[in-house]
Amino acid sequence: MDERLIKQWEVTKALLAEAARQIESSSFYGEYADFISHNELELALDVLEAAGEEVSVNRDYWWNIKKAAEVMGLLDRLNTLRAKLREAGHEDS
Repeated sequence: MDERLIKQWEVTKALLAEAARQIESSSFYGEYADFISHNELELALDVLEAAGEEVSVNRDYWWNIKKAAEVMGLLDRLNTLRAKLREAGHEDS
């Protein structure tokens, strides 16, 4: 398997896991964990994005999700995630 792809998966999983720590006590966490266990990273990101709308999260949450989307190459998602990051009071970097 391509080492670059493996590295991208590892980085993405780490970013998503960091965000998921903020929703561990929510009803969203089980669904997130299920998708991660099946290596469904984009679906896990979808759950985290939805959770961020319902659960109190901080700006680091949105930064981690945005970076994960960048690593996955989900360029069509970046504008929305950048807006969420700005709303949370964090300059996009």
